[in-house]
Amino acid sequence: MERLASKGPLSRLPAEAARQLQENWLNGILTQLRSYPIGLRVDAWIAEEFPSLKTQQLASTTWQLQQNLAVLRPEIAQLTAEEIYRASVGMNAALAAFWAEAVGQPQLTLPYKATKYLGLAGQLLEVFRTVPKEPAHDQELVDAWADQLGMRGWYAWIPHPETA
Repeated sequence: MERLASKGPLSRLPAEAARQLQENWLNGILTQLRSYPIGLRVDAWIAEEFPSLKTQQLASTTWQLQQNLAVLRPEIAQLTAEEIYRASVGMNAALAAFWAEAVGQPQLTLPYKATKYLGLAGQLLEVFRTVPKEPAHDQELVDAWADQLGMRGWYAWIPHPETA
């Protein structure tokens, strides 16, 4: 991530502001990486185990998908480092594609068809489908998404005290 500071939007900022923005980008994208693939597992489990919650689950998801569209605004793309932008939009597109398939509403992916990231979303979902569902494989799933997104090496796992 150090290389981000020397180019793009960060190069036009004072050093401290560039450092802070880079830290914010990294924290945000790592939270998204940790949350999305495992969140999809939880969503799939809820849909399977509690079909009576489908209406509420879809309402919540629709709200999130709407919020995610803000990142597609041109000024956001211009202000964000390409590595961060690619990963974020790729994960947002994967979420949209997951739900488009789950509820039979392909139109949920329409905003991403105009981007170059819908293919990346498909790759992320393929990984999602191939890594075993059990929670013991959560770290493997996150790492596999990181590989697809070019984010491996941006984080390190800290062993849980009970397993260390």
